[in-house]
Amino acid sequence: MSSKFKFALWLIARFMLGGLFLCSLAFLQRFFFAKEARFQLVSYIMPLLYGGFSMAAIGYLERRRRELALDKLAESEEESAQRTRESQERNAELVQVNRKLQAESARNRQVTEALRESEEKFRTMYGSSVVGIAKISLDFRITQANTAYLQMLGYKMEELRGKKLSEITYPEDVPANMEQQIKLGRGEIESYQMRKRFIHQDGRTVWGLLNANLIRDEEGQPAYFMGNVVDITAEVQAESALRESEGRFAAFMDRFPGAVFIKDAENRYVYFNSYYQRVFKFQEQLLGKFPAEVWPLELAQKMVAEDKLVLDQGYQVLANRLPDRDGGEHYYETHKFPIPRPNQPPLVGGIALDITARVAAEEEIRRLSTVIEQTAVTVVITDLEGDIVYANPYFETSTGYTVAAALGQNPRFLKSDQQEAAFYQKLWDTITAGQTWHGTFINRRKDGELYHEEATIFPIKNTAGETINYAAIKQDITARVRAEERQAQLLAQQVAINELALALGGARDLNQLCHTIYQYVQTLMDAWMFIISFYDDETELIRAGYVVLAGTQLDVTSFPPIPLAEPGQGVQSQVIRTGEPLYAPNYRQALAATSTEYHVHENGVISAGPPPAETEESVTQSTLYVPLKITGKTIGVLQVQSVELDAYCPEDMTLLTGVANVAAVAIQNVRLLEQVSQQARQIEETINAVPEGVLLLDAQMKIVLANPLGKEDLAVLADVQVGEELTQLHGKPLTTFLTSAAPGGGWHELKLEGETPQYFELLARPLEPGAEQQGWVLVIRNVTREWEARARAQRQERLAAIGQLSAGIAHDFRNLLAGIILYAQLSQQQFDLVPGMKQNLEIIIGESKKAADLVGQILDFSRSSTIDVQPLDLQVLIVEVLELLRRTIPESVQLTFTAAPGEYTLAGDAGRLQQLLTNLALNARDAMPGGGTLHIELSNMVVAPPEPPPLPELSPGEWICLTVSDTGTGMTAEVRTHIFEPFFTTKDVDKGTGLGLAQVHGIVKLHGGYIDLESRLGRGTTFYIYLPVHLVQEEVSAVVAARPFSPGQGETILLVEDNTDLLLACQQLLESLGYRVLTASNGEAALGSRQTARWSKGNSPAKLDLVITDLIMPKMNGEELVAKLRRKNPTLKALGVTGYVVAGQKEMLRASGFRDVLHKPFDFDVLAQTVRRILDE
Repeated sequence: MSSKFKFALWLIARFMLGGLFLCSLAFLQRFFFAKEARFQLVSYIMPLLYGGFSMAAIGYLERRRRELALDKLAESEEESAQRTRESQERNAELVQVNRKLQAESARNRQVTEALRESEEKFRTMYGSSVVGIAKISLDFRITQANTAYLQMLGYKMEELRGKKLSEITYPEDVPANMEQQIKLGRGEIESYQMRKRFIHQDGRTVWGLLNANLIRDEEGQPAYFMGNVVDITAEVQAESALRESEGRFAAFMDRFPGAVFIKDAENRYVYFNSYYQRVFKFQEQLLGKFPAEVWPLELAQKMVAEDKLVLDQGYQVLANRLPDRDGGEHYYETHKFPIPRPNQPPLVGGIALDITARVAAEEEIRRLSTVIEQTAVTVVITDLEGDIVYANPYFETSTGYTVAAALGQNPRFLKSDQQEAAFYQKLWDTITAGQTWHGTFINRRKDGELYHEEATIFPIKNTAGETINYAAIKQDITARVRAEERQAQLLAQQVAINELALALGGARDLNQLCHTIYQYVQTLMDAWMFIISFYDDETELIRAGYVVLAGTQLDVTSFPPIPLAEPGQGVQSQVIRTGEPLYAPNYRQALAATSTEYHVHENGVISAGPPPAETEESVTQSTLYVPLKITGKTIGVLQVQSVELDAYCPEDMTLLTGVANVAAVAIQNVRLLEQVSQQARQIEETINAVPEGVLLLDAQMKIVLANPLGKEDLAVLADVQVGEELTQLHGKPLTTFLTSAAPGGGWHELKLEGETPQYFELLARPLEPGAEQQGWVLVIRNVTREWEARARAQRQERLAAIGQLSAGIAHDFRNLLAGIILYAQLSQQQFDLVPGMKQNLEIIIGESKKAADLVGQILDFSRSSTIDVQPLDLQVLIVEVLELLRRTIPESVQLTFTAAPGEYTLAGDAGRLQQLLTNLALNARDAMPGGGTLHIELSNMVVAPPEPPPLPELSPGEWICLTVSDTGTGMTAEVRTHIFEPFFTTKDVDKGTGLGLAQVHGIVKLHGGYIDLESRLGRGTTFYIYLPVHLVQEEVSAVVAARPFSPGQGETILLVEDNTDLLLACQQLLESLGYRVLTASNGEAALGSRQTARWSKGNSPAKLDLVITDLIMPKMNGEELVAKLRRKNPTLKALGVTGYVVAGQKEMLRASGFRDVLHKPFDFDVLAQTVRRILDE
């Protein structure tokens, strides 16, 4: 063997041994220290396998080396003889080589031993490895597998050997696995790893992580495949479960009916569910954003403060109002809590639940609770054991026990022992079965009195349908039960004597009843004298109710009442006191033994005292008395008398007692009938007096009863009458109002469309609540007047707002017009006017005054004008106005006037009322272009409750009604709603200003009156004006008649006006009259310059004779200015000037020093006359 061959062999052996050693170290290190050893084990097995194959190769090379050495040695011996010389020459070389080989052999033996030990260790690890290892032939059949592999798939080696790999591979994974195997066999890849499913022997699926390698022989050709598999079934199932859990969590959070979020310590959103997009309309991404970036600032600041509170104090429940995607706000209850994190700042988690419905429900519960607390029936709630947990205040009224004493007790403490245990057991069985129980209790009050309660008891269930409490609603029906018992007793007595009951059945009045009883009794026994007396236990008097003597009925009013005698005295008194029959076979002896007040002679004459002992006339000899009793109470005495002694027997007493019982019942029935009839009359009168329509329907919806208003409403809504079936109301089925609740649980509304709409409200209530209705009460309100009143109020508010605006505009116009008029009048005073200038100035002044009149109309509408109130006869005024109208209104329009008898004197402004009538007449003329009739009517009316007034605003008292009607074109409903607004007109351009009716409205209001109208297209229009008979006369502005005036005498006048033009005009006017005028633009300027030189004469301030000041100015008004000036000069006179109305402030202004007030605009003459008058006073 050459030295190169031996060296190569040695190098390969060392390399392979080193690789085996390093792989073993790597395997042990990673196997024992890696976190995921099971998954990584396979990747370290294959180098060990390669190490074992290297050992086999080294063994083969060693044997081959020895064989070659022996062959060479034999060849050397054969040739040694022949080539001894050559052998000797090379001997030294061979010895040297031999030594090297021996040394190398020793080293090889060491390597071989190490390889053997390593291979032994590998086999041990192969057999005990937790990783499945299998050897697979090139045709993909299993030839060898370790224990882990067999256990993983549930096979024995002899069962698995020879099986194709596809037989133990899940069918869907076979293509991918085979593809990798083929690539591995072709040498396209060195190895591959994949997750695949194996088929266990019992058919279940086993997940494995496969690492596959191709093993080649010594010639480098593919020998077989080696695969190692880690069972990862548990991990796959865990991953699947985790994915499912995460999917469920995500689905849960996306469907969670609330907002869920998580914020970091800096208040940035790190998680939120889809509720934010669905409800809060956040389309942008929220992650990483601060609250202020997505919420309103104030709300975001509140959220940040809440989050800080959570981090500082822990879990919090907070209430917020958050905006939704529709722009509204909902109430939310937010649960916030810290989420701790190791070595990191905690997070803030939150769940916000929409509690808007709960808030509304709580409000509804509060309302229902108030109803329960105030209702006049007993309401009790118990727990599931039947112990009381709640009782309303009426419980104390019905039982006598306080609520506090009843809480915690079982209602059985009210038992009276009048009802059997089975009764209560049935009750308990019913409600515990989840059903409602109806019945009547006989209970005992705290004072021991028995009482009857009609009760409904039912379970209260939660949303899950579980019973959590029981509730009882009970009504005291004691009075009704006792009345029923009395009726039953009366009925039993009536049945006992059927004949008399039948005979008395038709009786309707007491006298007829008593006569029927008499006729019946006289057929049974001797009734020479028959008397029915009635006893009044309140007055303790016995009065004769019916008396027949010898077949003749006597006048009972002539019989004096008998006071109830002391015990043992008076025969009738004894019967009444004892309630037992009494028989006196000898009437005279019986009366002699007792006291009596009178007796009846044969001729019917009544005498005081007992009957005489001896008489020739027929007199009573024997008498039978029986009490008239009702339920044990004696209400009178029935007696028969005979002229024979001992005329009656015990059977007569029994029979008469039965008759008396029947008679008493009949008498009581007649009395009750009278009471019922009286009650029925009262009920009918009450129903008829109800200011609403009331209908009573039976179970078949037939109208049983209707009050007058109800009949009127029926005629409008259904066109049916009492006795007919009611099926609909204004086209809507009646069941709509009976079975469905109106919005809010109140009244249903009905609107009858038409030119004049009508409005109705309906409320239906069953006669007896329950499944089977016995009838209905239907209440109908005609609320047209209320709707119209609301509409009028809205119009009045709108008109008031327009009036305020108009008054402000009018004030500004007055200032402008005042300046124009005064400057024009000043210009007229000049002597050097060019031709035509004076006429032009007169036109300016005239047109300005027309504009002032127009402003006056606006002020009339806004009720800002002053009126000159004087007593006047409205009837006379109308006649005068009609004379003027007949000259201006075309003859095609007929004017008529009627006045009902009466006085029509009121306090008013004649000019304003004349303007009112003129405006209405001209408006009517325009509405009748083809002619027609304009009718004016006067009448008196008195508003007195309970009769409703024509307008709800009319207060009780006397009113004058002025009616103005025409037969013109009429108006639509839309026009009627705006008819009194200024500048509103339906006329063509240039045919009206739209102020006429607005001025009418204002004038009526100035007089404290009201106006209404009716109008229909094509049927004309009627205005109704209501004016109070008495008005308090208002202050009126002074009207100064035109008269000569004296010029000024140098008096000093302080003129204060914030309008510069008007200030200069007034200054020039006054100075032209000879006054010394000092000016200021406002109050502060006037006071500030009070001490300046121009205010002084010499060294002392000028003495002011008069202050003329605008009342309304900036900085300081005129009233304040005058007050401050009068502190130093209390006698200082003042004249006020204003564009506003101060009608109600005159007295206050006079007290402040103002002698008069001028309203802008005013004439030159008016100002001059007023100033002179005040200075001369």
